[in-house]
Amino acid sequence: MEHVINYLIVCEYIGTAAFAISGAITAIKHKLDLLGIVVIGSVTGIGGGILRDEIISDSAPVAFVHLQYVAITILTSLLIYVFYLLKVKKKITWSITQTKIFDICDAIGLGIFAVNGTNAAMDGNTFTAILMGVITAVGGGILRDILCGETPRVFKEEIYATAALVGSTCYYMMKIMGFNYVFASLVGMTLVVVIRLISKYNRWKLPGVN
Repeated sequence: MEHVINYLIVCEYIGTAAFAISGAITAIKHKLDLLGIVVIGSVTGIGGGILRDEIISDSAPVAFVHLQYVAITILTSLLIYVFYLLKVKKKITWSITQTKIFDICDAIGLGIFAVNGTNAAMDGNTFTAILMGVITAVGGGILRDILCGETPRVFKEEIYATAALVGSTCYYMMKIMGFNYVFASLVGMTLVVVIRLISKYNRWKLPGVN
């Protein structure tokens, strides 16, 4: 059990940092100052988890109790800011575009939080567990986009929340079928990341209004 808890915590740390990177890059794209970059990065990193905890828990959100999550978002945002300054001053060169870094980190955060959000609500019914997975996965990104004056990706026909829904459902079904937690979570996370990135680069969209 202890190794499962440690694995869960490590995944949450990685997901928090990944989403913080996507938030910081979005803030830089909108030319916000250092405070704005840190705020957007932090909101993106912990926003989904806070929304989940407010819905299903009677206690304070995990991010407000275990401040390492906030520390991770702040440090990650500052590192992205430093890398950006070094790039501007041509001290370093990016081997990958900011857009690709954003897409990859956003997909990783989406996958990790879809699974972890579902896992946090496994004691409830099927609908609640899967819904919490989706909310945890997309919550931070919605807050990020709104604060930066963008229409949230989840509402722009992109395969975003749908990817989280598929991953959450897959993880939930595998868990109730008795699969090992680590294996089930890796399958669920990978599914979300693959769906998100393939749909992004192939420009797959849900039907919309023309």
